[in-house]
Amino acid sequence: MTTDTTPDKAPVRAWLPGFLALAAIWGSSFLFIKIGVAELHPVQLTLYRVGTGALTLLVVLAMLHDRLPREPRVWAHLTVVAAFGVAVPFTLFGYGEQRVESMLAGIWNATTPLIVLPLAVLVFRTERLTARRAIGLGLGFLGVLVVLGVWEGVGGAHFVGQLMCFGAAACYGIAIPYQKRFVA
Repeated sequence: MTTDTTPDKAPVRAWLPGFLALAAIWGSSFLFIKIGVAELHPVQLTLYRVGTGALTLLVVLAMLHDRLPREPRVWAHLTVVAAFGVAVPFTLFGYGEQRVESMLAGIWNATTPLIVLPLAVLVFRTERLTARRAIGLGLGFLGVLVVLGVWEGVGGAHFVGQLMCFGAAACYGIAIPYQKRFVA
């Protein structure tokens, strides 16, 4: 095997287009949430987003001739993942974006890995904390503080909106290691 073919050393041209497409899709979702909450209540927006996703899933399952799981235990775990990984964060981002800009909500979403790693290590025990990960976590935390400009301070509705966006990211931080531990 050469360095060009190892999984962790893929050439940029192999992963960059997909990475940019994902960034555009994921990043634009915060813009669409901001537009949506101008016309709809955040809970309605969440309902429409979840409904569209569920309908899409059912269509894909039908096309693939696959079926939903049948075990009640799996459904119980999926309910937890759906609540913390979809319904609650979608709603919190909707409420948050009534008070803050969509770009700021997207930045708060970037804190998700900073929440996932400590929870995965300490609570769900699905990951190990290595020196490299600890350094990455520290640098990521400092980077978020810089990007958010915490030294300028926030208050009022803007602060509440930021807390809601952070709460949404924290929900993802719970859902991701939970799913790895109990569903995957």
